[in-house]
Amino acid sequence: MPIPEQPALSDQTDPIDPATNRFRARSDWFLRALMGLTAILPIGLLGVAGSLRPNSAGLGTHQQLGLPPCSMRVIFGIRCPACGMTTSWSYFTRGQWPASAEANIAGFLLALIAVAFSPIAIRAAITGRMPSRGTQRYATLALVSIAAIASVQWLVRLWVA
Repeated sequence: MPIPEQPALSDQTDPIDPATNRFRARSDWFLRALMGLTAILPIGLLGVAGSLRPNSAGLGTHQQLGLPPCSMRVIFGIRCPACGMTTSWSYFTRGQWPASAEANIAGFLLALIAVAFSPIAIRAAITGRMPSRGTQRYATLALVSIAAIASVQWLVRLWVA
């Protein structure tokens, strides 16, 4: 009697069925919840940012939430890579995109990605079907690019300051 072929180890542990691009049953609830959170969290953060008044200095808007000033500014006297991110998102929600980009270009781009990717994540949460590999690659490339842009902007601000 022939020995049945065993599935590859990756087939057993991969939460996504490669044949259907759907979540496997044992991980379905977890991945659907994760995709739902991936959709709702950025939109919720944009909602919070929209309730804040952007600081005209281009940073410090987060202090309206009761948060302390940026530790890097307090300790070292320089802006951190995320300085102006909340201000950027607050301007973004008001449609003041040039001001959003001026406060923090990476924040502006991250807000764009949040708006663009949320419907994709909602669809994945509802249908149980992961976004295509191409969409996943583009999202990853966009996030890595935004991190690089934040780093470059930070270095330019350090140089100019």
